[in-house]
Amino acid sequence: MPGPLMLAFMVLPVVAAVVVAGWRRGGLAALLALRLRHRWLVLAAVVVQFLRQSEPGWALSVLRAAGGTLPVVLIWLLVTAFAALNLAALPPRGRPAVATFLAGMTMNTVAIAANGGMPFAVGSARWAGLSEQEIRAYVPGHPPLTTESRLAPLADVLPVPGVHAVASVGDLLIFGGLTWLLITIMMRETRDPEPRRTP
Repeated sequence: MPGPLMLAFMVLPVVAAVVVAGWRRGGLAALLALRLRHRWLVLAAVVVQFLRQSEPGWALSVLRAAGGTLPVVLIWLLVTAFAALNLAALPPRGRPAVATFLAGMTMNTVAIAANGGMPFAVGSARWAGLSEQEIRAYVPGHPPLTTESRLAPLADVLPVPGVHAVASVGDLLIFGGLTWLLITIMMRETRDPEPRRTP
């Protein structure tokens, strides 16, 4: 899924979590109160993804190294490190959600590394409502799926008509895992502070 649409797709779990669990008293507060360490790792991953999608001339030698897989692997390492370093801060029921999220990221990373980009199925793109001009337009890191593409089941083959995009199984796991995690955080039990005793 192309970068801008992927960013929009990543916002949906937040919306879904608020719809499902936002009614709970303290749900949003629990989410906002979560203290995560080493947030610079996520910021670094976002910067690498932005550079990967925009392909500035000064960074091409690095971005296209090893068939373009270097930045993808770097993003995976940064996000995985962030998740591992913050696992203890999450509610125990949310940890399988982190594993689901990372499984989706790993599937996407493997597919991209195998093909030098995430291939997309042209037929699925048409089904999702993309025009022929949009399909023909070159998007960095998203070549059309061909018979020579590797690990085709992990590519962008699932049409998403609502946002005119094509997603992968990994994208769905990322979406599901993140939604699951946010709901778990918002629904976790919180203990009220003990009332102050008066003499």
